[in-house]
Amino acid sequence: MTITEPARHRLYDKLEGLLGMDDAATLMAHLPPVGWADVATRADLDQLHDRIHTDLAEIRVEMASLRTDLRTDLAGFRDEIRRDQLQVQRQLIFAVIAAALSLLGTIAIAI
Repeated sequence: MTITEPARHRLYDKLEGLLGMDDAATLMAHLPPVGWADVATRADLDQLHDRIHTDLAEIRVEMASLRTDLRTDLAGFRDEIRRDQLQVQRQLIFAVIAAALSLLGTIAIAI
């Protein structure tokens, strides 16, 4: 049964007539503002705590796995960049050698 505000007000009016304003207010203050079905019990909170704890543990495992994957990927990218740098350096060295040989050939012809 859902307790509505009009029902709460009628109950307060009856209690006020029987107990007086102060005692009626004190008694009404001990009632939940919603129905009893909406009030969480200690068991509900324990169950929620256990579920959150389990979820957090799963998240930690997933984060550790993602961290490992990220480190592996970054190491692979770093190796790939190093290979590319070496390739560029080789090409640059060959270009400089070719230019030097070409210059030497031009000088030798000119002499």
